[in-house]
Amino acid sequence: MLKIIKSKKKLINILQIDKPFLMIDSFKNKRKGYSGIAEKIITKNDWYFKSHFLNNPIFPGTLQTEAMLQSIIIH
Repeated sequence: MLKIIKSKKKLINILQIDKPFLMIDSFKNKRKGYSGIAEKIITKNDWYFKSHFLNNPIFPGTLQTEAMLQSIIIH
């Protein structure tokens, strides 16, 4: 059964995490307990780009790890 969560309110309720540390925008559960896909829409105006490597902004690795952990919690 494919479970899709696209509501920010539902994600916030499940994870008990809100902006700016909500690192996923939607989640698709392909096979419960085995695989899923989390998505995050990233723009050049996101808060972490304004303070992380000013001349060469990159998405911080710790936030990438946080996104993976949030995906596991939802899964």
